Amino acid sequence: MKIASVVGARPQFIKAAPVSREIRQHHEEILIHTGQHYDENMSDVFFDTLDIPRPNYNLGVGSGSHGRQTADMMRGLEEVLEKESPNLLLVYGDTNSTLAGALVAAKMGIPLGHVEAGLRSFNRQMPEEVNRVVADHLSSLLFAPTETAVDNLTREGITRGVHMVGDVMYDVALQSAQAARSRDILSRLGLTRGEYLLVTLHRPQNVDDQESLSAIVEALVHAGRPVVFPVHPRTRKNLVAFDLWDRLTRRSGSRPWRTAGTPSSGQRRTRSSTRSRSSTPRGRNRSRSGTVMRRRRSPGSWTSSCECREAGPAARMR
Repeated sequence: MKIASVVGARPQFIKAAPVSREIRQHHEEILIHTGQHYDENMSDVFFDTLDIPRPNYNLGVGSGSHGRQTADMMRGLEEVLEKESPNLLLVYGDTNSTLAGALVAAKMGIPLGHVEAGLRSFNRQMPEEVNRVVADHLSSLLFAPTETAVDNLTREGITRGVHMVGDVMYDVALQSAQAARSRDILSRLGLTRGEYLLVTLHRPQNVDDQESLSAIVEALVHAGRPVVFPVHPRTRKNLVAFDLWDRLTRRSGSRPWRTAGTPSSGQRRTRSSTRSRSSTPRGRNRSRSGTVMRRRRSPGSWTSSCECREAGPAARMR
């Protein structure tokens, strides 16, 4: 059987890792990367770290409005699927890549499988909720992670093709735990195990509203312990737009710094992958500069240091 798997965003790269390994033991897999997440820290690093096979196709779609991005994905997916003629199209989660794959499969008459089927927030204002509902109602095979997810599908009249298979993210956590413990990330960041906070922040409800984002920034500033903050491009953009970036990064004693593996001025980072189709992104798809923030609190003052990294955004504060 030939299975085409569609991924495009960080959670999907993680979910695809164990599933792809299993698929390739018994079937032929065509891995299609839509390019929804495209810089190294939001895409390539996951393929390397999780040992995911390189995509056969990279559509290079990049960022854009929901409608434009989904339309570009559908156009690219249709071309690939016409060429490959898979027996099944597999989508993951609830992103625009999920929606595009589901719609194209339905239009082309290709059976659709949905990993993480049945999850619901019951908030139709979230684009992700619309994506997951549409994907579920178009799927022939629904791989639900929990009994609650199965119950959600039943309430919506979906009972055929539903399989309760467990949480693939938990599988990844178990498989990756040993490798994670062996890494030197704590020493490199000067952290003590159990003595820091990890923050992720990118939902529109949190980062698009100035009042909400300001409140979160104040909470981080006064957290009282080191905060590891990988900054999403959307979050960084709004932190700057709302004049909150300085609150996080520029206090007395600020200085630039670099870490191992960060390209110096003039250096060019390259990456390799085997693709059957050109993956050169358009102008709007270029990697964005990011920042690693380090914040240290001392009596009566704040000091910080920051690093601008070509590959993508991340931040650390203490």
